Amino acid sequence: CTDPSQGIYSPAQDVIEYETRVFAENFVTKGPYMGREEDGIPTDEADHLWEDLYQYGVSRISTSEAAQLPNRTTSIPTMPDQYVVELDVFHQLHCLNALRKTFYPERYWDEFDDYYTEDGKRNYTSTSAKHYDHCIDSIRQSIMCHGDIATVYWQWMPLRRQPLPRLQITHTCRNFEAIKEWAREH
Repeated sequence: CTDPSQGIYSPAQDVIEYETRVFAENFVTKGPYMGREEDGIPTDEADHLWEDLYQYGVSRISTSEAAQLPNRTTSIPTMPDQYVVELDVFHQLHCLNALRKTFYPERYWDEFDDYYTEDGKRNYTSTSAKHYDHCIDSIRQSIMCHGDIATVYWQWMPLRRQPLPRLQITHTCRNFEAIKEWAREH
């Protein structure tokens, strides 16, 4: 099937592959991106996994590729025939990781700059707060744009006497490793 979301040029469009994936539920047991098994507190290993998701976010493309973009981008001053781009998936992951860190200020205190005052209160007018607001809205727009229609099913739970959603469901996904490899090469 043709993907109409590729109607707008992307320099990475030729690497898009699709795969079927079952999402991990990660409600009772923690996944590797979620920190310690017993309480979810972030670990160095989880931080590394998160950072590895988007470390190749900023990429270089040629003049001919840049000419096809729907929006202009800037050339690299020391390489005028190369242009700077970032695939939005990496921006979204950066934003999600930034929001994840706000749940654990004791671990990431040094990264919050102006978000907390000296007495530990949040500064909602800070540059950091504006960044988090931007991230929330950017992720919202991306979720709505991509509109995942995989079906969450419900299962009757006799002990609770109610149905509960089962989130370990099958999705059709773009192969993230192929996208990441494109970014790594650019």
